[in-house]
Amino acid sequence: MTSIPKAGDAQRPDADLTARARIRNAALALFALKGARAATLREIAEAAGVTHGLVVHHFRNKDGLRLAVQEHVMAMITDTLNAVPVTGDAAEFGRARDASVARMYAANPDLALYVRRETAGLELGGGDPEFMRQLAAMTLSQVRGLRAAGAARSQVPEHEQAFAILLRQMTIQLVQPLGERLWEHFRQDSDEAPPEVTLKFVTPR
Repeated sequence: MTSIPKAGDAQRPDADLTARARIRNAALALFALKGARAATLREIAEAAGVTHGLVVHHFRNKDGLRLAVQEHVMAMITDTLNAVPVTGDAAEFGRARDASVARMYAANPDLALYVRRETAGLELGGGDPEFMRQLAAMTLSQVRGLRAAGAARSQVPEHEQAFAILLRQMTIQLVQPLGERLWEHFRQDSDEAPPEVTLKFVTPR
């Protein structure tokens, strides 16, 4: 059973955050682990080291907390993308953005798991379609802004380019972890490891 660290734990990085931020971060961790439907406000309060009443005071109910988590996640992704300087050619700039996003997910495993659950989970009757719509709208906005700045030249319609970018990022987040786990099974069950396979996803420029 996976345990969620309490807000008072000495090594917890958000121990000095406001109570509202601690609650939001605890909700993100539990939503990532169990899904928003399964996580309860009392579990979230316990993980954040606050009372159930304080959670209700700040967010009213779980739906309000769910929306706050979504807003926080979208802000983290958008800020990460916007922090990459628009320099070099389109290919170099794209690689720099991919690297920045990869570092963000590596530094925030709860965020990576949350995004996987809320997107891939849609096919299994879980996940959140509103989160997917927000990701799509954000990506389209990014493409329009980059095209206006001359950093994303493409002969394809902007919606197709936004779709390709988001699909590639989602594939990296969803398929790559699965591939790594499958590869380990092959390595364990074979005296001689099978040849390495590299997947390359190309975004239209």
